[in-house]
Amino acid sequence: MKKLRTTIYYIAYTLVATGCFLYFLFPSEAFKGVVSGYLLKMLPNYQVQFDRLQPVLPMGLRLEMVSVSQNDNRLVKIDRLNVAPRIVSLLSPRKTINYHGKAYQGFLKGRMDVNASDKSKQTDVFIKLADIQLSDITYLQERFGRKISGFLNADMNLIDNNGPKRSLKGRLDLADVRVELSNPIINIQEVVLNLVEAEFNVNKKVFSLKRLEAMGGQVEGSLTGTVMIRKPMSKSRINLRGSIFPQEVLLAGIKDLLPGNLFKQSMGDKGIPIRIYGTIENPKFSFR
Repeated sequence: MKKLRTTIYYIAYTLVATGCFLYFLFPSEAFKGVVSGYLLKMLPNYQVQFDRLQPVLPMGLRLEMVSVSQNDNRLVKIDRLNVAPRIVSLLSPRKTINYHGKAYQGFLKGRMDVNASDKSKQTDVFIKLADIQLSDITYLQERFGRKISGFLNADMNLIDNNGPKRSLKGRLDLADVRVELSNPIINIQEVVLNLVEAEFNVNKKVFSLKRLEAMGGQVEGSLTGTVMIRKPMSKSRINLRGSIFPQEVLLAGIKDLLPGNLFKQSMGDKGIPIRIYGTIENPKFSFR
């Protein structure tokens, strides 16, 4: 029994010593090239860069200051990202990588499945976001051409087959939202909402808003419709319809826009019908 304990001790000591050796003497700079090449092979449509790489026991890696770009446009910046393969998947053509990290003052986690045996090398990415600060996302501000702030929580699924069938679907919750308006509506410079819940999908450059429910001090309401995605994003065409229930801040201005008894008739139990059209950079509104 004593001999067995001694053997176990030496095995444990060897494993710990080896782990410490690999951790402190890990050739970070040399291995960065290997990881970059692997990511390029897995995600040929994206450019992934990072500043620092170090091992995380037992079989993971930690990447710091990760930047994901496409066509020289930075899409995402992640402060810290831990990635580790699902060990069982290493024996299968369909590889799975689990990840979690910190970005935009919030957190993210999920997994990425890559079918290495398929010619398209289809990649399925599952993403969960929590407490993401929208005002820190440079890409969002630049693409929409206006200031946007708030906190984002979301569950999304991206399917990328390196072809035209790329799709994205998801559900998101937004809190404390503020969206700057390029053209004021009824002397209002920005839309302020306490809570927004939405379900959507993106397919073939069409953003389909399946459901949106918004609540705030200015207005409450719902929307559905589509956005035809164009380049640049600010030129995308909007076609949304729904109904709104204006709160006290908006009531006076809207009454002046609607003739006669139309305001009272329009309100009813279903609210005021609204249509949003035009482009993202220059949206137009109709209350008919």
